[in-house]
Amino acid sequence: MRTVQVFAAVTAALLVTVSSAALAQKKGAEKEKKEAAPAAPVVRYFASLNDIGDAVLKETRLGSKLTAATIDLCFPVTVGSPLHDRVVVDLKVAGDSLSGSGETTERKTPVAIKLTRSVAGDKFKFEGEVKIGDDTETVSSADNEDASEADYMKGIEGEGSGLQTSPTAFTEVSPDSIRIKAKVQASADILQAARAENVAMWVTALTTECDEMRKGETTIDFTVDPARAPAVLAKLRAVPGVSAAGYTGSIFGMDRAVRFAAADWVADGKIDRTKLGQAISGALEKSLSAKTASATWNDTTGHLTMDLKRPSVLYPAMALTETLSYEILVAFDAPGSTSDLVIWLSSPEGKTTDDAAGNKITINNPSGGEEGGIAVSEGDVVKAVQDAFKATHWDGEASKWVP
Repeated sequence: MRTVQVFAAVTAALLVTVSSAALAQKKGAEKEKKEAAPAAPVVRYFASLNDIGDAVLKETRLGSKLTAATIDLCFPVTVGSPLHDRVVVDLKVAGDSLSGSGETTERKTPVAIKLTRSVAGDKFKFEGEVKIGDDTETVSSADNEDASEADYMKGIEGEGSGLQTSPTAFTEVSPDSIRIKAKVQASADILQAARAENVAMWVTALTTECDEMRKGETTIDFTVDPARAPAVLAKLRAVPGVSAAGYTGSIFGMDRAVRFAAADWVADGKIDRTKLGQAISGALEKSLSAKTASATWNDTTGHLTMDLKRPSVLYPAMALTETLSYEILVAFDAPGSTSDLVIWLSSPEGKTTDDAAGNKITINNPSGGEEGGIAVSEGDVVKAVQDAFKATHWDGEASKWVP
């Protein structure tokens, strides 16, 4: 019996040994196979290259070895020009040398690029030359850091278009401000369509920025009388190449807005601008201890521009004049609504003038946003307007209208 038991133990040990050897052999084979597998290609981006204008470089690497590269270069068509041209060049990789040529998308200008790439730690340096047409520029770009493809894509997505196609109320977007999102190639057609609609726009909207050229998509903003905004949106939305059209933000903030019942201020379904303008003027005059010098409704934007004058507190003996200028928007509080109106009041621009008869001093007043101006003291003028119209005001923390 003991002989049988010994034989069984030896057999079991032998099986364990064989099994362990087979398992070790299997693991070794898997390890060799894993080590022999080629590294997967990795894509890295340089969202910008220091000292090389507006450039994006895309690299494909196997481990630390660079296998492919593409540069996207955007630049003014002439020095200081607001117009841009762009070229995308696939670069030939030869060790540390990158070279390639192409033609710009807008003016079909030939471009040739030669760069030498070097790496120190996690910093990349590119040196060489860029030839655009007949002009050659020596470039040197140091201390560049790369990013993953996911991080790069997240970075160029931005924070959204700020566009609402169907807002439930005008609290996050403004009834006078519309935004069109479209293919870059459709820009001219959009502008032609808007031309007949009596709209306003900033001159910067007439340019196409480099990031828009890369995405192939642009946004164009217009300011229009809120009463006509829905019809203008419908027309521009129908232009081929438009992907979205809606309302966006404007110069008016909700912290300077009041809402009140529309019944006493509407005639035949339209806002009674004469009556409303007089009431706003009266409220501002009382609050500011000033007199209205001018009040004009703009048929294009629907804004009321109002200038009020009062004695300046600077050197009272000289009897100088302070003029406060306000931009005011009045519209229904939501698309399709006619029950409540909202008044948005801009922050005032102030200027001091010498209006005395005879000899006078010319006083230079910095324009809006420039340094060197005098702060405007207006007290709680928004509260005065709210009281005059028995209105509510917007509570930003609670996101609702409150007394």
